[in-house]
Amino acid sequence: YLKPDADILEIGAGDGAVLSMLVERGARATGFEMDAGAARFITERWGTPVLVGDFDRHDFAGTRFDAVIMAHLIEHLIDPVASLRTVRSLLRPGGTLLIETPNILHPKVSPRRVYSLAHNFHFSPRTLCRALHVAGFEPLHVRVFRRDSFQVVARPASGALPPSPQPSSQVIST
Repeated sequence: YLKPDADILEIGAGDGAVLSMLVERGARATGFEMDAGAARFITERWGTPVLVGDFDRHDFAGTRFDAVIMAHLIEHLIDPVASLRTVRSLLRPGGTLLIETPNILHPKVSPRRVYSLAHNFHFSPRTLCRALHVAGFEPLHVRVFRRDSFQVVARPASGALPPSPQPSSQVIST
């Protein structure tokens, strides 16, 4: 799914290991990181550009990518569907999104760690595919690992982006 000469954005670049591997394979890789110290480390160690800030508020100024990678990030986001919609706007036609996240159906850690404060959402392959659909993606491939995580490869669905879900202001009385 990732071509050697592609422009690839990794959101949540961490220590830059994935970015360095992509560059070694001929990709033009860019990182995105909330932590300015981590971004500086990646740029100094690997020589790879890293954008810094809040992803959902960052102005990409029309920049588009062939692929976006989100590894163990989506479960930390405040509004994953809104973030996926932003990702969709960053992809060129025919672009690819690769997501890896913990699988709530097969946790390998204790409940205390699974339900940590750092995880705002918990996904199964089915619920992540549903979130991708609502955000305007078509899942192409799902790979479930024997350990606690899974990957989904998706592309923007053809046609218009589905309308954003609107919060209900209706009061339900019992």
